Amino acid sequence: MPEQKNRRPDGQRYQVRVQLGRQDDGLWRAEVPGLPGCFVDAPTLAEAIADVQEVIAMALDELIEEDSEMPPRTLALSREPDEVVLPILLSEHRFARPTHRAR
Repeated sequence: MPEQKNRRPDGQRYQVRVQLGRQDDGLWRAEVPGLPGCFVDAPTLAEAIADVQEVIAMALDELIEEDSEMPPRTLALSREPDEVVLPILLSEHRFARPTHRAR
């Protein structure tokens, strides 16, 4: 059986820049400028981030299988990241406090 030289090691992590923004229709767009066609639209920011992570993983797997170069600004991480920058949108969290009404 021939050896696959670019087989992705299990658990390999990459850091990829993602652009986020809300569109005119209210959906969130998450896209990776260095990966053509790598974008998602979702009703919440959290869904857009989760969905684009899956799309990125599929795209990077395909690049590895095809022995293609990684896009610019894609960094293979040698260990777990010790910090990340996450966007937080207060109006979308699940545990919002109930509004208090005046008596």
